[in-house]
Amino acid sequence: SDRQAIKQNILSLMLQAPKQVQVQLSAGLEEISITDYPAEWQSLLPEMVQHLKTSQDMAVLKGTMQTAHTVFLKFRAQARSEDLLREVKYTVTGFQETHLAVFTATCTRVLGGLPADQLVAHFELLLATIGAFFSLNVIDLPEFFEDHREEYFRGFLELLKFQHEAVAGQGQQGLLEQVKGAICECFVLYAEKYQEEFMPFLLRCVQEVWTLLVGLDQQEKNDQLVAKGIQFLSSTAATQWPQSPFEDPNVLSGICEKVVFPNVLLRDSDVELFEDNPLEYVRRDMEAADQETRRRSFMDLVKAMGRVNEAKVTEILIGYVKALMEKASQAAAGQA
Repeated sequence: SDRQAIKQNILSLMLQAPKQVQVQLSAGLEEISITDYPAEWQSLLPEMVQHLKTSQDMAVLKGTMQTAHTVFLKFRAQARSEDLLREVKYTVTGFQETHLAVFTATCTRVLGGLPADQLVAHFELLLATIGAFFSLNVIDLPEFFEDHREEYFRGFLELLKFQHEAVAGQGQQGLLEQVKGAICECFVLYAEKYQEEFMPFLLRCVQEVWTLLVGLDQQEKNDQLVAKGIQFLSSTAATQWPQSPFEDPNVLSGICEKVVFPNVLLRDSDVELFEDNPLEYVRRDMEAADQETRRRSFMDLVKAMGRVNEAKVTEILIGYVKALMEKASQAAAGQA
């Protein structure tokens, strides 16, 4: 009875509690949901849906969607089974329409020009909403999400173009980078698991992610976003598509010139690591323990492009290497 009383009240209490208490209640809710949701906690989903449908309070909307995202994370870690498919189907059926309504409404507000002081809360809501999208699609592609791909992907592509200092990171990854990284993860999921359904969006997604990567500077706050964007390009480049953008030599050349080469150069942080601990630097490089770094991500992209277009990629890379060697030979000794 105590357990039932906790489950009946914990969500409402969490949404009303101060932030410090809210974190603790959220952790408790997550622990209970891992074992009880949905079979032993069938009131949780309708309660979350009711809050999302009726509340006009951004704190309530954000807290509820973050709770949903946390609860649905369990779907990512479990092996496919009949029981899991039933749980996902129950969740999707009860949550799908509300999820789409929150996503489209939040995108409309953000892209329509919100004041800076409201952007943070809206991006926190978007981050949780996109996380829930990934979890609900990770096992199988629900019919509802297949039917509404256009609304979701249109929002994703517009958000990739969005820029605002209020949500951009300052020295470390911010909400803007996190949201764009989560979108790239959704692209990877669809490109690897649902290729037929993703095909109509392939060219637009590749173009937007490519444009995004070209526009990012060398700051470390962008490293995780760059890695996720490159993971998407690597996944699509290594796949045989009926109309692959990577068949175009101009596209391959542009990716190598504008995306790959600027990011395989050693940065100050790489030089510092080599100077401070050269053995560790060499070990990480030899054992491919630097998967999260830009250089490793872009090397993986080159390998992926080479699986489908080895001759073209090799020709382009050799041409650039020769050009760099010629440039180095003509430079003064101190500049080479």
